[in-house]
Amino acid sequence: MKARLLAVLALLVPLSAIADKPANKVALTLAGGAGFAGDPSSGDANIDIDAKQTFQIVANIYDRQNEDGANLYYEFFLGSNTLNAEISPAPEQLYETSVDAYHLQVGGVYEWTPGSLFRPYLAATLGLSHYSPEYNSEESFFSGSLGLGGRFWVSDSFALRLEARAFGTVMDSSSEIFCQDNVCAVEISGSLWLQQQLTAGVTWSF
Repeated sequence: MKARLLAVLALLVPLSAIADKPANKVALTLAGGAGFAGDPSSGDANIDIDAKQTFQIVANIYDRQNEDGANLYYEFFLGSNTLNAEISPAPEQLYETSVDAYHLQVGGVYEWTPGSLFRPYLAATLGLSHYSPEYNSEESFFSGSLGLGGRFWVSDSFALRLEARAFGTVMDSSSEIFCQDNVCAVEISGSLWLQQQLTAGVTWSF
């Protein structure tokens, strides 16, 4: 009797682990929300950046389940938003400019509590951030991001997603993305420029 019980338990353990794996291997997320950006300048000019709304398209491909029972995914991330800047080089001087920003990155996702309705995760990506200013030439810089979020699965193929993500862009000190008509009062610090995004969206898996 004990031998039969042990045999049944031995079968149930791997079956329970398999049940925690996602039924579908690919997840596609569409999300939008609010963006925030720090001041990348190092000079005396006062710059106020409004990051406006942000949009994201994210694809996750299931890789495997690790020894801790967490699900691991590959992530392909595309995000965009518009940065409106008000720049005051002197107390009585003010000019405005806008920059369209695009983040194209790849990385991975670590998802806790697989098999439950709510599944928190940590995402990390690396790639490029491309900036298309209103008045000057386009520029691209190396960047990375860290995201912390969670998905609430309404069904096996549909979930609601909330996420907070921080981007770090390695800026070039010769960048002119915040210049206007050959007037460049902004001195870029040539270090890490931080931006943040808070988004809500929906996820389909298939």
